[in-house]
Amino acid sequence: MARTRTHWVAILAMGLLTLSPVVAGALETGDILVADETYGLIVVNPGDGAQEYFTGMYNGKGFADVAVDATGKIYALDSQGVIVAVDASTKAMTPVSTGGFLTFSNFMELSPDGSLIAQAGAPSYGLVRVDPFSGAQSVIAPGLHVDALTVVDAGTAYVMSYPAGSITNWYAYRLDLATGDTVRVSNAAFNNPRALAMESGPSFIAVEYGGIVSRVFPALGAVAPLASGAPFQYLGGVALESSGRILVVDTQGDPSCNPPGPPSTCSGALYGVDPASGARTIVSEQGKFYSIRGVEVYRGPSTPTRKTSWGQIKTLYR
Repeated sequence: MARTRTHWVAILAMGLLTLSPVVAGALETGDILVADETYGLIVVNPGDGAQEYFTGMYNGKGFADVAVDATGKIYALDSQGVIVAVDASTKAMTPVSTGGFLTFSNFMELSPDGSLIAQAGAPSYGLVRVDPFSGAQSVIAPGLHVDALTVVDAGTAYVMSYPAGSITNWYAYRLDLATGDTVRVSNAAFNNPRALAMESGPSFIAVEYGGIVSRVFPALGAVAPLASGAPFQYLGGVALESSGRILVVDTQGDPSCNPPGPPSTCSGALYGVDPASGARTIVSEQGKFYSIRGVEVYRGPSTPTRKTSWGQIKTLYR
């Protein structure tokens, strides 16, 4: 039987749909990247909350956190001790640093000097600075139990830590990234802090696992609650949009999901918090979210789209 041109176009199109059912589109400046510990990186449209898988797993593991700089460089952290660089256009993943002090690291930030700063695991604790080109690691403030971090500049960060013998009361500290010296900057204690984010003014945002978002004024030692309670459940990462809106990851039902199943059975939500009123809105929820942990705003240039439409297929083979 003779094969018409239309027949071959239909076969080609069906093959494309079968082999590549989901082809992620371009990254746009302002898009939100969510780190999912099971599935990889998920990109969220900040306007309508639409979700797309941006990367899959790396060596069978998802990611605990993600960091992005203004040039569009993307880094993802695997909680088992791997940092990978992700190409914004091709999504190719290249290992940057593995093992060493990164074991069981849960968060990571980019420093203005281009280095990556992450949580250091046992037995060193403290923080680990990673050279993104060589992968070399060096420990900052060994012995300090750090559970959240935000970098102020190349030499200073704010961290959450707890005094020796008191693992239920965390305080905010200013940390000298060169010497490891710390100065306490919060009068009030925190309960299980998970993430920090630096604001443009003399303050930073602190997120506690139990569902509290606060603003810390380090010069005064003051802590001002901003949003708490329902519908928050189990909070994780935090990031700030250029408008000042606070993005907070809520793992929701993930800790108690039983039995395990597809993504829709373990809900997760990405909230937007108004920086002035504390009002909360859902940016995106459930869908592809499964065990979301970290969040960052893509601040680099938009990438070329690779979506293939029916029109493009017909034009190509017309």
